[in-house]
Amino acid sequence: MLDEVRLADADSFHEVLSRHGNVRHIFAGHVHRLIAGSWRGIPVSTLRSTNHQTALDFSQSWSLGHEPPAYAVIFIDADGVIVHFHDFPV
Repeated sequence: MLDEVRLADADSFHEVLSRHGNVRHIFAGHVHRLIAGSWRGIPVSTLRSTNHQTALDFSQSWSLGHEPPAYAVIFIDADGVIVHFHDFPV
């Protein structure tokens, strides 16, 4: 269900990123799920919330998940981007 909530003008966003030529990773919030992938060739990471989670449910409904909150520690240098995901107890 959340996959349907997207950028209103993805082509314009991609044009801005392409114009700079040095975007190596996109970090997005407010998804409430750990997701890693790529969008138009750019790696993407999202995080779970420190509050409630979105359930892993590929149906047309939405429900709360029961995973713990999470945060990430991100290391960025000239050679790459490393994302360490970490759950923490409530």
